[in-house]
Amino acid sequence: MTRGPSRRRTVLVALGAGAAALVTGTAVWLRSATTSPVEGEVPVAVVGSVVAPGVNAGGLLALAAAVALALGGRWGARLAGAGILLAGALVVGSALGGLADPERAAASAASDAVGVATLTADVEVTALPWLAVAAGVVLVAAGAWALARAARWAAPSARHDAPAAPAAGAPARPRGASSADAPPDDHDSWDALSRGEDPT
Repeated sequence: MTRGPSRRRTVLVALGAGAAALVTGTAVWLRSATTSPVEGEVPVAVVGSVVAPGVNAGGLLALAAAVALALGGRWGARLAGAGILLAGALVVGSALGGLADPERAAASAASDAVGVATLTADVEVTALPWLAVAAGVVLVAAGAWALARAARWAAPSARHDAPAAPAAGAPARPRGASSADAPPDDHDSWDALSRGEDPT
């Protein structure tokens, strides 16, 4: 049975997909044209954050949740996984909602540009909305995986914790003695010499 992606890899995937969603939100999703009595034909370009505002919001949420996943314990990882999953759902839902009626978003942009919501060219949809949808799907998968595996992931700080106290009745470890599987380092040897002991 395969173990699947680790916590670290899941964090990196969520960070990458969240950043991708943000990048797509700042790029052009729709192109068309309108007319103005003064300027003649005016090109219309609509960025993703206008067509689908939830894409940028989902990207930011995914980045924050990915950082929380990297730093949290088991319960923190569960909450972060839920945040990543929700961020992905927001990105997908918002992007698909914007693609459902691109003409309305382009007409609104034309109205902002010349004051008249009239398009003189067909609306061209770029590939970036579909990239946003793909990033959202990846976020949903990463969040679901984090929720499923959070109980098996130790807290990142566990390796830095102080060693556990010996059980009652167990012989205390002599001061300056090293573990059986690690040879004493120079610092331990100097400590032993200062106490009049032979470190060898």
